[in-house]
Amino acid sequence: MLAVLIRMIPAPGADKAGSGVVEEVVWATAEPQDGLEHLTVIDDAEGRFGLMAFMSAVDKVRATAQARKLIDRAVRRAGALRGWSVVECSAVDLSRESGSGVGLIVPQGTRIFDM
Repeated sequence: MLAVLIRMIPAPGADKAGSGVVEEVVWATAEPQDGLEHLTVIDDAEGRFGLMAFMSAVDKVRATAQARKLIDRAVRRAGALRGWSVVECSAVDLSRESGSGVGLIVPQGTRIFDM
């Protein structure tokens, strides 16, 4: 299982969607071949979203491609995400030895675009 960080911004003038809605949309869009195993969604005051998708994939490149395909499909299909843009979709190393600075637990009050 590999982690993929996805950051999204809303369409100009779009209604603010809640993180629960985004999570439901992604799960409803997911197909078995996407390899989605777990999903965490965090939103911030500006209405942006950070998603951490845990993908069943052979490597980081494949995990990123699978996650991006899933998110693009969710944006196309769901009215709640119509016009949203993905500004980042990349596999991250969550091992303690990586020194990546990205962790599983985001402290309360941390802005997702400041990580």
